[in-house]
Amino acid sequence: MHTTTNNITSSQVFSTDTLVFSKNMQKAGMSQKLSEQLAVNLKLMQFSFIETLVTKDEFRIFKKEVSFEIKDLRENVKGLQNDIKDLRNDMKDLRNDIKDLQSDMRDMQKDMHEFKNEIKQDMQEFKKEIRGEIENLVSKKEFYSEMKNLSLNLTVKLGIIMGAGITIIGILTKI
Repeated sequence: MHTTTNNITSSQVFSTDTLVFSKNMQKAGMSQKLSEQLAVNLKLMQFSFIETLVTKDEFRIFKKEVSFEIKDLRENVKGLQNDIKDLRNDMKDLRNDIKDLQSDMRDMQKDMHEFKNEIKQDMQEFKKEIRGEIENLVSKKEFYSEMKNLSLNLTVKLGIIMGAGITIIGILTKI
């Protein structure tokens, strides 16, 4: 596998000469001990990097596995999107149901208010009727007074009738 990055091939990166590297570091002013240790660490890093490289076949297999997983994830996302869409529709339906219930409640409140006003009006009319009836009724004193007047009138009328009856009897006996 020879990929080019900044005009340096991977084979060039892996072929670092530690002795040349160490000498160049010493020329730049680094101590010999530090430059040698840095060169050894660089070599170890190269080996660990090489160990992480994969072959084309391994990469194809990895790519297939990843593409299958991506496909599964996309299907899961689509399923979740459909679930979210269904939930949004359910929420929309619930909002409409709540609006309908609120409208029904307003109508019921209006009907109850009208019913209350009708009952209030009926009660006021009933009160007026009762008051009128009470005004037509007489008190006990007036009742007894009226009874006395009636009994006196009755007595007078009975006296007149008796007198007329005695007169008629007297006339009939003379005949």
